[in-house]
Amino acid sequence: MEIKSTVIFEKNYDAIAGDKRFIINEGGSRSSKTYSLCQLMIIYCLQNNNKVVSVIRKTFPALRATVLRDFIEILKDIGLYKQEMHNKSEHIYTFANGSMVEFFSVDDEQKIRGRKRDIIITIDSLRGG
Repeated sequence: MEIKSTVIFEKNYDAIAGDKRFIINEGGSRSSKTYSLCQLMIIYCLQNNNKVVSVIRKTFPALRATVLRDFIEILKDIGLYKQEMHNKSEHIYTFANGSMVEFFSVDDEQKIRGRKRDIIITIDSLRGG
């Protein structure tokens, strides 16, 4: 499979493949951060069985309008989207190998503690973004 990617994707891919515990992406709007991270989530899930990726944003309407929309669009563009793998009520997409991406909002940092996951992606600051 071949995807068109940016340097943002490449740097994040290298960081995840390495031993980095935290990866921080900064930049203005329309800088491809979200799109590149969506590509990364898909590739990570395809390459690793039974992994859980959590994507959080402060409000669900903002999450749905940005990250979730890009994620589904990329899956469709590369011919991998399967409606039966998309649990729309729980906002979880499961890949054939058991890996999944879950999307949820948090209004309190305590809500993200205690959940089992392999990667967590916070799209904006929990403090105010």
